[in-house]
Amino acid sequence: MLRFLQQLKSWAFLIGIALFIFIVSHVDIQKSWLLIQNSKIKWLLLALLFLLPEIFSKALRLKLLVNKQKAHITLWHSLQVYLSGQPLGILTPAKLGDVSRVLVLQKTSNLRTLPALATHIADKSYDLISLSFLALLGILSLVVQSENYNYELAILSGILIGMLLMYACLNPKWMKSIFRPIIATLTPSTLSSELQKHGTEFYSKLQVFFSDPVQEIIPFALSIFAWESAIFRGYLCALALQIPISLLSLVRLLPSVIVAEFIPVSILGFGTREFALFLFFLSPEISKSALLSFSLITVLVGPIFSAMLGSLVLTKFMRREKRHG
Repeated sequence: MLRFLQQLKSWAFLIGIALFIFIVSHVDIQKSWLLIQNSKIKWLLLALLFLLPEIFSKALRLKLLVNKQKAHITLWHSLQVYLSGQPLGILTPAKLGDVSRVLVLQKTSNLRTLPALATHIADKSYDLISLSFLALLGILSLVVQSENYNYELAILSGILIGMLLMYACLNPKWMKSIFRPIIATLTPSTLSSELQKHGTEFYSKLQVFFSDPVQEIIPFALSIFAWESAIFRGYLCALALQIPISLLSLVRLLPSVIVAEFIPVSILGFGTREFALFLFFLSPEISKSALLSFSLITVLVGPIFSAMLGSLVLTKFMRREKRHG
């Protein structure tokens, strides 16, 4: 039975593909394509430019995490590590992008497999925690406003709940039990055997990243900044397509859409992302065709463009390793 469930998990990405096909079949594709054709180039170029602060903030966060392992990595190498996982990450439903990122991290920082894997998992965990915090804050502020409560109270409540969730997740006494299912999802199958052999050592190395609340502030702040850059990039895409989506609504609801993308039942979030966009943004002023165009453009100027940059990094790395045998 367990083996059957594992095999079924390998084909879970078909759910997202089926959902995407279903959504597309109920959308006027010609309208979507016309919107993309008539998009404003200046806003798209500016959106591409706003990919840079996201990439550099994540590279800086990784550098700080490597330093906590008593190792050293330059910001340039940290940038290469981040980008190296992008090409395989968008082309495959498996976690091959994570594998390449861990391998490049090992080579550039001289970390062993287990510390490199712990660093990678901590890096991804900061992404998930900060994104969940923003999604929670956005939904809560929307609910409170719809009930005519005080907006400032909604923000303070969201921050308080987010801090409590962070404490629950990052408490060393609870970390192993809480993080185990998350880590099982984040860890590539090709590296999971290493984790099973040295589970205790792995969790001890993982706790290094979450043992000092003061030092956790900077990686968390960098994660928030990276996601806010991605949200503003989405706003620039909406301007390019001339879709009437306000920046405030994107700040509130786009984190929840990105959370839906992370559900491991699709490739690059196709299907789940469009479903979430329709759920949160569909209105008499914003059609399904417009939201489909928005989805495709945001993927193009975000993950796909970063994967193009990453392919250059990964190719150069593979050639260098080939020369060295």
